[in-house]
Amino acid sequence: MPARTSRFTWRTVAALPALVLTVGVAFAVPAGTAQASVRPTGVSAGVALAAPSVVRSEPVSSRTGLGVLAPARAARVAAPSRAVLVVGMAASLSGRPYVYGAAGPGAFDCSGFTRYVFSRAVGRVLPHNAAAQYALSHKIAKSAIRPGDLVFFVSNGYVYHVGIYAGHGLIWHAPYPGDHVRLARIFTSSWVAGRVL
Repeated sequence: MPARTSRFTWRTVAALPALVLTVGVAFAVPAGTAQASVRPTGVSAGVALAAPSVVRSEPVSSRTGLGVLAPARAARVAAPSRAVLVVGMAASLSGRPYVYGAAGPGAFDCSGFTRYVFSRAVGRVLPHNAAAQYALSHKIAKSAIRPGDLVFFVSNGYVYHVGIYAGHGLIWHAPYPGDHVRLARIFTSSWVAGRVL
């Protein structure tokens, strides 16, 4: 008895609810392509998303090497913001020990940590000194602070410590000898904010 074969037609393709062909394919996004916010599955519309993803779509062509000429759509998520890259890099260094004068990657002091993070995450070179980083930054109100900004601790007009704002009153920083890079609540009211992104 001959084996049964089935015919694969474009009607079959059209019937597939989610045909996504993205494996090993890079897509260029033409001007004027529609953008849409993407909400993760299971998250209700009433929940605010901190950084909505932007998805761009484009028709798949025969240049994909997959031999598909159908009007299937392929999606690409936009690159993360510079602030997301900075906070992500800071978090990846959690647990590294504090060593005075150290600028990474094995150990850090406070300004060595911020210098390393900004250099590696976004290519922004900062001096290795908290006061010098403050002088270089654009001063912003505490109420305007956002993740990726710098938090400078001050005493009698002197900047003595710096960390990276992570949101919700928290900073990533290398606190002092005997401690390590960690996420902590801003523990003083005597601080100012600066932006270098």
